[in-house]
Amino acid sequence: MNYDNYEKKIVEVYAVTINGWTYEKNICNPGKIGCQECLITLLNALVTNKCRWDVLTDEELSDRISNNHECQANSEKIYKPRKARQPRAINSAKSAQTVCDTDSEDEGQDNEQDNEQDNEQDNEQENEQENTGDMNGVKEMLSTAGVGTAGTMSESVGSV
Repeated sequence: MNYDNYEKKIVEVYAVTINGWTYEKNICNPGKIGCQECLITLLNALVTNKCRWDVLTDEELSDRISNNHECQANSEKIYKPRKARQPRAINSAKSAQTVCDTDSEDEGQDNEQDNEQDNEQDNEQENEQENTGDMNGVKEMLSTAGVGTAGTMSESVGSV
């Protein structure tokens, strides 16, 4: 829940309000309530339904919005301003622009082709290992199930 901008983000958007808030300060995050007694009092109010959400009528909502705008105009902090964005330095380069490449373009292309070939070879070797491992796994399952080879599988199925 947006406790810092409760009026703007909760009340004015959803037309609901919390009635019966027991903490002496404005509505805030319960984690920021310091003393245990205050938390117990708030919890008891929530359990006994003394503190609850109430839906505002259209008239109550418009009155609340106009009152909030008046209070904000009178320098009361109803709406917390949004945190300002940190400007980036004009000459700040992205990380890709700061990498120095000492190879010439021709050498760079050769390196790329070599890398692609190495990757293809690695992928082929991994696929061969996976396929061999899969076949070994199938043979193990068949042998534990009492079936010797694929040729004898039809015999054992036929005998069932």
